Amino acid sequence: ATAIRSVDDVDLGFLRPAPATAVQVLAIISLRHQARLTTILGGPMAELAKITSGAALQVWGAHEPAGNPWRREDLTTFAQSQMPGPVLVVGVGRRFRSTLTVQRTSSGIEEIAEAHLSLGVPSTVAFEDHRNRMIAYLAGLAENAMPLVGLIMARPGRDDLLIPAFLQHPPTPMALLIGPPAVRALDISADQMVRQFGALRVGRPRIPGLLFSLGSLEDATWPLLD
Repeated sequence: ATAIRSVDDVDLGFLRPAPATAVQVLAIISLRHQARLTTILGGPMAELAKITSGAALQVWGAHEPAGNPWRREDLTTFAQSQMPGPVLVVGVGRRFRSTLTVQRTSSGIEEIAEAHLSLGVPSTVAFEDHRNRMIAYLAGLAENAMPLVGLIMARPGRDDLLIPAFLQHPPTPMALLIGPPAVRALDISADQMVRQFGALRVGRPRIPGLLFSLGSLEDATWPLLD
């Protein structure tokens, strides 16, 4: 493939946006688990599906179309059988699709969920309610798990979550979680982040994570995230 050098290299059909039919939310969450037999994967996927649609995930699979009834224990058993290499599975629910990558690291087991969900056409109040619930979920992660990073973004898009063959709206960052291991590894001053950006300390006081509420769809949140 050749690099794009000018606008003439791009088909006009790709640049012509289609009307949005929903607000799409993109959530990326990574967790670190201890390498134990009791570890059960799929928590972020299941919780995000419940927060947005109120319904449990329906199916999962090692490829699309996913056809296994949703059970976190079955997904975990499959991932364990495929390790130590990276494992990729998909999960599907009502107005919800997600990929889950699992891999062994020197620190344990890393689980990375990338979820796409549709809120339909919510009112401003309903959208803010969804946003607040997702931020509250991020805040609670560090209480009983070990999150590495979490990012919530939103954009106008398709209600069916299919990937269109034309340019999509750029997403708007709404919340960023920097988990305790990243705060420590990057030597981030929690006090400075609280003073300068209004960050919220989350998790245990001795090893805190940091949660940044960046704004909503109509806000210029990219500069703040930068």
